Amino acid sequence: MESFYLVGIKGTGMAALAVLLDEWGMEVAGCDRQEVFSTEAQLEGHRIRRDVGFDPALLPPHTDWVVYSSAYPKDLPILTRAREAGCKVADYNEFLAILTRRQDSYVVAGSHGKTTCTAMTAFLLGQGKRSQFPFYAVYGSMLRGSERMPCQGRQAFLLEGCEYRDHFLAYHVRGALITNIEWDHPDYFPTEKDYVASFRGFADKIERGGFLVICVDDKHARELYLWAKEHRSDLNLLPYGFSERGSFGIRRIQKTLYGIGLLPTYVELPSQSEQWIDDMVGASLLATCMLLDAKEPKLYLDDGMLVTGEALPTVLLGMLRDIVRYPGTVGRMEMMADEDGVLYLDDYAHHPTQIRMVVEALRQQHPDRQVMVLFCPHTASRTRALFPGFVKSLATADKVVVQKTYASARGDSDQGGDAALLLAEALQRKIDRTLYGKLSAVAYAATDDDAVRICASWLMEGDILVTMGAGNNRFLTSRIVSQRKQNL
Repeated sequence: MESFYLVGIKGTGMAALAVLLDEWGMEVAGCDRQEVFSTEAQLEGHRIRRDVGFDPALLPPHTDWVVYSSAYPKDLPILTRAREAGCKVADYNEFLAILTRRQDSYVVAGSHGKTTCTAMTAFLLGQGKRSQFPFYAVYGSMLRGSERMPCQGRQAFLLEGCEYRDHFLAYHVRGALITNIEWDHPDYFPTEKDYVASFRGFADKIERGGFLVICVDDKHARELYLWAKEHRSDLNLLPYGFSERGSFGIRRIQKTLYGIGLLPTYVELPSQSEQWIDDMVGASLLATCMLLDAKEPKLYLDDGMLVTGEALPTVLLGMLRDIVRYPGTVGRMEMMADEDGVLYLDDYAHHPTQIRMVVEALRQQHPDRQVMVLFCPHTASRTRALFPGFVKSLATADKVVVQKTYASARGDSDQGGDAALLLAEALQRKIDRTLYGKLSAVAYAATDDDAVRICASWLMEGDILVTMGAGNNRFLTSRIVSQRKQNL
């Protein structure tokens, strides 16, 4: 049994890896900041020790592996100590790259929706007879109601691949799903062109004879599909989306009824935004392709399944019928509380497109309720680079409270004044200039105390509050609930 020590163990991906290693019977511990993270419950559920701080003295003797969060520098003193002690040292993405070489590996990539689609795919591969399919998975969250990473065997590896710092270029990929391509991480990719080039490099590294599932509903993803069609004729290409007219084109028949080009019948899916439906179809396609791509493929069909003349539509139809039972993941449209007539949710959305999708979904689910967003920007460079998009997306809410920018361990802070304050001011100007927009109130909260006070005073019976962003503001929910009770 190997022993692992994870530096930055509370990060979403790191915590998921810790849980997987524990499931494999490895000895696992780690260290991180004292700050409370959303991953505490899953680590505690596995009784994985979390030391506070990064002192070299914390490193246990006789440790085999030290894996560290990519947010931390390679010369962190505890990592220097590990190398001196003869430990094998790798950052999170380097270690995932090592794992991808041990079996056929399948990656979910994209600007947003990665965690959701990976979780959906893992969920589908665990349903009914598909629970016999020998795969394991790592992604940056957990299915609601579960404290485990999927681990049904080691014949296939499913993982969430991040484009930040070109991390996903190190993976050995048999097949992939790309959800969308919209410029992000401007602290590493200075231009949109640089960002798009990274995804082309990723697609170009997919193993010959493998497959690429790609949603073509945005400009850059469609361009990548057309490039792959010309330059990667060795790949099985499966484009899908509302703008696709081929085998996997999606069309809405009625409010919750959808047609998929290849299928012999319609499927009923929840009434959600188009991007959410895209994610459901994309995950179903990826899960289907993983089963059919196995060296000795099995369909794992449950009794009563509608069997067509071809394997792919038969399996895909079963996936789409199961996806409606997907329970969601922690930190993605997660209900935190329902108190005194107010519904409290948390969502990781930190890119303009994600924000717009969340608000749109809430409007469809709760058309008679007002939506308040408590938004924590992450990071300063992203906020400034995508500023117009943030203004436009946040303005779709009824009320917005903008918190101070969260830099995280990347150290991406704002030296020229907090961009979050500029964001709040721009939203206020948007209110002043129109009488017809939804947005009616905006405030800047420099501290957590300010955020709690403002939200508690603004919330009214029937409202929805979403704590949103890649910061750590989900834990303010209980304080807001308590303060509002006092106000009442």
